[in-house]
Amino acid sequence: KDAIAPLEELLKKYPNSGYLIDIHIILSRAYGEAGQAEADQKAKDEYFRKAMTSMKVVKSRSRDADVQAKADIELASIQLLMGDKDKALASYQRMLMFGDTKNAKVRPHLETAFERILPLLNEKSRFDDIMEQCGKYIITFPNGRCVNLAREWRTKMKMKGIKETPLGAAGEAAEEAAANLAAEAQAQAGTNAP
Repeated sequence: KDAIAPLEELLKKYPNSGYLIDIHIILSRAYGEAGQAEADQKAKDEYFRKAMTSMKVVKSRSRDADVQAKADIELASIQLLMGDKDKALASYQRMLMFGDTKNAKVRPHLETAFERILPLLNEKSRFDDIMEQCGKYIITFPNGRCVNLAREWRTKMKMKGIKETPLGAAGEAAEEAAANLAAEAQAQAGTNAP
């Protein structure tokens, strides 16, 4: 809450600053956190309205895919702070369905969306969706930072009796192929060692 006034002042003083987008991202988060902590419902709603307005500014002012992805992550975070898990889930799903997995700047945000969507899907008992997301993740990010998480969730779902979708089976094949490539590279590095 203490950060809000100085950030608002910066925006008034320098409305065309090169840091406009960054300021709005930080301000949006500050509004969201203030809204979550606020006891008065009217004030709470106002903070959340301002948080969403700041995110709209970010999305309208930047066309960079990585900034858009970062804004989508922040939007879902605000939706969670608001207690609207369904909207947050939808935001993460949208990112994972339409995000540019080939863009190196966007990929970390997609991985964050993946990481955050799993508990939400689990809460909703959407176990088939968890299995599908994990399969897609392993195919798309075979060396990603969440690959072990994807494997863990897949194992949990298998223990619940959830059958893999064909994509999930493809995920296992991609996982095995990645492991074989890594083993070959390691073996080759050993034969080339002095």
